[in-house]
Amino acid sequence: YTPVARRGSILYFASSNLSIINSMYEISLDSFLNQFLKALDDAIGTENDLTARLHSLIESCTNQVYDFTCTGIFECHKLTFAFQLTCMVLEEAGALDKNALSAFLKGDVSLEVASETKPDALAWISHSGWKDLIHLSKLNEVFTQVKNELVTAMEPFKAWYDLEAPEEVPLPGNASNSLSPMQQLCLVRVLRPDRSYNAVKHFVAKEMGERFVQPPVIDYKRIYKQSSPLNPTLFILSPGADPQADVQKLGDELGFT
Repeated sequence: YTPVARRGSILYFASSNLSIINSMYEISLDSFLNQFLKALDDAIGTENDLTARLHSLIESCTNQVYDFTCTGIFECHKLTFAFQLTCMVLEEAGALDKNALSAFLKGDVSLEVASETKPDALAWISHSGWKDLIHLSKLNEVFTQVKNELVTAMEPFKAWYDLEAPEEVPLPGNASNSLSPMQQLCLVRVLRPDRSYNAVKHFVAKEMGERFVQPPVIDYKRIYKQSSPLNPTLFILSPGADPQADVQKLGDELGFT
């Protein structure tokens, strides 16, 4: 059951690291363990097949902690959490391209100008985008192939660039067949940075599943099940938010007065 323990470790640190964004996102180990153990109990039983049992436990834990964490963070940070969780899962599996991830997050941070002059016909690519593309070409041969194909056959790339949702369509050229999902993410950032947010959603959905880009809606019955006498639910209200009616309705359903 070591794989389940490793996934639990990933889930805890992915959740606890959110406190870097906002100190309100601090999560205690006790609170996390409460959700983790509930997920183990709720996992579908397949006692006669260890592989299926491990898959069920990992899926249950991941879904439970993801839902619990998303309930307590702002909407604008939910995709950040999902992306970080995805990268940590890939890293544990040995499938994360760290150089590509660093390039996606930071681009070319050097102060020097691009070592290659951008062709005049590529005016539709920003100067920073071209500089980042040259930087990528130094990281991996596949990026060099994409750059060469872009320079020698601009029309297909310009057609891709003009698409409303290019992140959903493979890049033109032969080199695109060799791109990993993370490398595709880098090229979207370089060529169409305005679509990076949607490209991240596409990446997370492909690696983890659609549910990880569709955060759970507020369900007070689910929130109640996630709580306990030692892990109460605390509502932090913003102007215009009033859950009293929904809480009262749930109390009536559960027989509380």
